[in-house]
This record gives sequence, C-alpha cells and structure tokens, in this order.
Amino acid sequence: MTKLAQHWTSVEEQLGFRHFRVVGQGGRSAERWVELVAVLDATQRLRLPLRDLRDPALWMSGLQPVVEDMPSDPALEAQGSEQEPLPK
Repeated sequence: MTKLAQHWTSVEEQLGFRHFRVVGQGGRSAERWVELVAVLDATQRLRLPLRDLRDPALWMSGLQPVVEDMPSDPALEAQGSEQEPLPK
C-alpha cells in the first residue's frame, strides 16, 4: 500500500473550501475512508471514501494553486476599451 499524501486540493469547493489536510483514516478494502479538515478552518471536516480522494477528476494531491474564472461583466469590458491614455 502506498503512503497517502497529507494535503489535498479539491477540484470543486467542499464546505466552501478547496484545500484540506488528512486528519484520519479507517475502514478496510473497498470500505476505506479518509477524514479531511479544511486548511483555513479546522472546524470544517469532511469524511469521504478513499477511492474518491484518489480520483483525479475530484481531488489533486498537495496544495495546488486555485485559479477561479472571473465572471464576465459586459459593463466592465466596455469600460476597459474606453480608457484614456495616462498623461506623460
């Protein structure tokens, strides 16, 4: 059995967070589970099957950078094209 990484990044928000660390493990075989705690709020805990944690479509090993797409605002895009040049 390979050693489980201690920090994980969720592809989608879980309990409002994306970065977690492992605080517990249990179960046997297909029933194995892990307990995670949010890095920024230790009161937020999550228990999930180990197979979910090892699914790269759901979780990434380590504390990965998170880049959120900014919502498109047509008003801001239009304003950006009308900017005046800075004075010299």
